[in-house]
Amino acid sequence: MPAVAERLPDAVRASCAAVVATARRAWPDAIAIPQLAARIAVGMETGAYAAGSWDVSIHFAGPPEATVQYLLVLDALNFCFWTTPGFEYIDLATRLRDVLASDPAAFDADRLVAATPSTLAAWLGADVAPLDERARLVREVGAGLLDVDNGYHGGNGYHGYHGLAANVVRAAGGSAARLAALVAAAFPGFRDGAVYDGRQVFFYKRAQIFAADVWGALGGVGLGAFRDIDDLTTFADYRVPQLLRAEGAIRLAPDLAARIDGFDELPAGGVEEVEIRAATVVAVDALRAALASLGRPMSAVELDWRLWSRAEAIRDRLPAHHRVRTVAY
Repeated sequence: MPAVAERLPDAVRASCAAVVATARRAWPDAIAIPQLAARIAVGMETGAYAAGSWDVSIHFAGPPEATVQYLLVLDALNFCFWTTPGFEYIDLATRLRDVLASDPAAFDADRLVAATPSTLAAWLGADVAPLDERARLVREVGAGLLDVDNGYHGGNGYHGYHGLAANVVRAAGGSAARLAALVAAAFPGFRDGAVYDGRQVFFYKRAQIFAADVWGALGGVGLGAFRDIDDLTTFADYRVPQLLRAEGAIRLAPDLAARIDGFDELPAGGVEEVEIRAATVVAVDALRAALASLGRPMSAVELDWRLWSRAEAIRDRLPAHHRVRTVAY
């Protein structure tokens, strides 16, 4: 396994800033962002932008090692819900919670590595497309946890994670950025990037959200204690940019807006998708700065959770989100 970079979020920010510098299809609006920050500050008082904290009502809560195992499976499957009407992230989280509550060994690595589409259908109670690819990604998680070539522990060398997602967290040594990098190294399905105008662009949405979920679920203590949680970026998906567009913080070229509003699918890794996701990363960091100037400092994780929760609550009143068939988000 190659050496793991400590500063994965820096690569995300730098590459997204380079995209935004030349983007012609989607870009942050520097005037609208401070205005949105002011509305968020008010909404934090009224409840419109509720606290950006972990939702214990929908997730598994148990011993830390079991919780982290649940979270890795959850985030391996945390993508592309729009292709299955009536099935959202909340359904995924609660279904997997109930699976683990009824069978504590369900997410053991030797079970994950044998997962089939039928396994996933039973877990989720629905044919959540693409079911075969979701099963493959679960098998990949199981294989990565069992692979003796994974798991770099300082001077102790490579000796695997022994089937436990908690050991991936331990290997990160209290760094959320390093944890995201370790996840991307061990599980190829978590690698998330593109090539734009001849340059690599990085997002690592699900790798970063796993680190944030561990922190949130465990209350920032024990396995969930990370000294650099504030360094993570926003999780560039389709729901947050949907809200940012509605609030004027992201602007779209008229032809792209028309395609999205017409429910056209955009190509995965295409320039339109990359510009939307890069604009999201840059816009959320600008929102953080504007909120800090209003006396409301917060991490990108907390702000992302506030934005996502608001978007979920009013999604029926928002303009269409961009549609891409992808395993990234």
